Amino acid sequence: MLTKAGFLGGPLSQEQLAHIEALKTLFIKRAEPLQTQAQLFEQV
Repeated sequence: MLTKAGFLGGPLSQEQLAHIEALKTLFIKRAEPLQTQAQLFEQV
C-alpha cells in the first residue's frame, strides 16, 4: 500500500514503481467494461 511515508521517504524504488504500474493497468482493465455503466451515473 502506498502511503504518504512512501513519498516523504524519497524516490520510490523500481519495485514500488512496477507495483504501481501493475495496479494502474489492472484498474484500467477493470474500468473499461464499466465505462458505459458509468455514463448512467453522470447525473449523480
